[in-house]
Amino acid sequence: MAMRNSRDPMYFQPREDVAAMVDGFDLVPPGLVNAPQWRPDPGVRNDQQGVHVAVGRKP
Repeated sequence: MAMRNSRDPMYFQPREDVAAMVDGFDLVPPGLVNAPQWRPDPGVRNDQQGVHVAVGRKP
């Protein structure tokens, strides 16, 4: 895996932990979702990704 050799490693968190991190923010639709749901890429199934993303505004 390429990220193992990166100077900036990526650490995956369970969805529940990510949800707790964005608690209190006004989330922009579609909210907290798997990354491909933000900008779907043809040929990539949603269940193939384990990266959760969200964009929110601080109230």
